[in-house]
Amino acid sequence: MSAQWKGDLHRAGAMGFVFRQTVPRAPSVVRWSTPSPSWFKLNTDGSSFGNPGLVGASGIIRDLDGHVHLAYQVALGTGTSVIAELTAV
Repeated sequence: MSAQWKGDLHRAGAMGFVFRQTVPRAPSVVRWSTPSPSWFKLNTDGSSFGNPGLVGASGIIRDLDGHVHLAYQVALGTGTSVIAELTAV
């Protein structure tokens, strides 16, 4: 790490910023699985930029063939990640 970067981290820490080192994880395959015939599937997600911070929620309803029947998203203002996740449903 360069001396400049160390100095920047020190100044940011003095202003109250907290940094944590992350450990890279192995990638994993994530895929959408279809619902049973005559069923629909609702996938939702809530997100926050900070906790508390700006939050939003979204969702999508699809059928067996993956056709979208409804999709939504909403900005919720300031809140927590729990509020974002619960509102998404």
